[in-house]
Amino acid sequence: MNYTTKTPLSDFFSSSGLLARRFEGYEHRPQQTELALAVHDFLLDPAQSAMAAEAPPGVGKTFAVLIPSILLALTREKHILFLTAGIALQEQLIGKDLPKLRSLLGKSFTYGLLKGRGNYACLRRSFALQGAYLPGAEGRAPLDLRRWLEETESGDLAELSLPAGHPLLFQASAGARGCLGAACPFRGRCFVVQALREAQDWQVVVANYHLFFSHILGGKGSFPVRYDWLV
Repeated sequence: MNYTTKTPLSDFFSSSGLLARRFEGYEHRPQQTELALAVHDFLLDPAQSAMAAEAPPGVGKTFAVLIPSILLALTREKHILFLTAGIALQEQLIGKDLPKLRSLLGKSFTYGLLKGRGNYACLRRSFALQGAYLPGAEGRAPLDLRRWLEETESGDLAELSLPAGHPLLFQASAGARGCLGAACPFRGRCFVVQALREAQDWQVVVANYHLFFSHILGGKGSFPVRYDWLV
């Protein structure tokens, strides 16, 4: 593939480009520019269906991939599904990179993190737990699970700040096992359904590989959130 040199993308990644002007300590890396141009040209070529690229650590792969993808997605009304392998990168994308890019590009776009259903509380299972008060850690007040369920907007169990492997995380989670589906009396307030509904409108959906392939390879059908480009 011949990478175009006339695209405005080169203005982002040059030593005096937008990234250099906005981010202190930015260092121009030719590999980053090359990757961004490759992604740009790939997305413009209808004859191409898949692209694979490899780059060493420190190149700035996230921005090299996201800047051309988001710019083209916004002009073509496309939706991006961005898969990662770990929680750390997901948190960086949602908390730092995507807010920075929205400011950098000067364009408004919606994004969010979609987790697997086991990360959300099941209202039916949670309300059935008796005496769900947990001792507070490090001087915090005891956790009142029922009260949290009434106050939380997302139902994300990470809000409880419980250690991994805590029994409540399993007992209260909305895992597929035991889900009543449409027969659930709490279906109208289901946090999993709510998360999927909200994600339909995001222009950039961040998720992990396991969630994606559990649907594609696990006999669950297509991924439940629409996307046009998979990164």
